[in-house]
Amino acid sequence: DLRYRVVKRLEELEAQSVPQLPNFADPAAAARAWADEVEQKKALALETMNALIKYLSPTHALHPRCVEQTLSGVRYGPSLP
Repeated sequence: DLRYRVVKRLEELEAQSVPQLPNFADPAAAARAWADEVEQKKALALETMNALIKYLSPTHALHPRCVEQTLSGVRYGPSLP
């Protein structure tokens, strides 16, 4: 009985961890999936940048006005206006 419950629970957990792929035959679904991924990456990059600024700001005099977020990433330096 215990073994059955353990196996059953493992199967449930494995079923939850399987990522759902979009239907790439449907252009709208594929576009939504792509847009969602891009938004998640942007949000993660912004979160990482803010954490870095918060971490380095007091010790390295790095302030938000010295950081520019671009489409390709984050740029640091005095050349920014």
